[in-house]
Amino acid sequence: MREGQSLERTSSPTVPIILNVNDLKQFLYCPRIVYYHWVMPVRPPATFFMQRGTRQESRFEQLEPRRVLSRYGFQEATRHFSLEISDESLGLIGKIDLILESPARVAVVEFKATAGRLAENWKLQLCAYGLLAERHFQRPCPLGFAMLNDSEELIEVELDEALKSQVCSALKQARELVMAQQFPDPTPVRARCVQCEYRNFCGDVF
Repeated sequence: MREGQSLERTSSPTVPIILNVNDLKQFLYCPRIVYYHWVMPVRPPATFFMQRGTRQESRFEQLEPRRVLSRYGFQEATRHFSLEISDESLGLIGKIDLILESPARVAVVEFKATAGRLAENWKLQLCAYGLLAERHFQRPCPLGFAMLNDSEELIEVELDEALKSQVCSALKQARELVMAQQFPDPTPVRARCVQCEYRNFCGDVF
């Protein structure tokens, strides 16, 4: 469990614990990361890629106000940067890089310090942020965008009902993992373990 947290203090009348959207992304990448966060808290050192991503996120906030809204399909919208939203009915909390708010709808934008393809766990992370934005602004969030910094590519993701259903299912599984406090199997994609900051805690992987 995270330092300073407990299952009791992160509970609500609706769900046993409030997960972070990042927990969802990590659970889909490798369930052991969520176990290390919540059940057996460890603090691995920040990797080069994590530090680089933090620096580039600051750069994103500086440059974004200069970009035109039409690239997102909005004529007019209010930009909200680094807005943290929680929703007890979803059992979810997250800080969203950018929300575009118009009178009829909202959209979420996430910055990714990469030039590669948008991984499946990132798409579900984007959808989870969309669900939070919908609840907070009481408007539909049909689209999410991923800004790939290294290639300056903007990827549009439709946040449809199928994707939202996947998010809710993954949240349920991640929450069950935390409540059971059982050490899960590692990801079957062994290439993910090579640069993982938690690899030294998994004695059965290498």
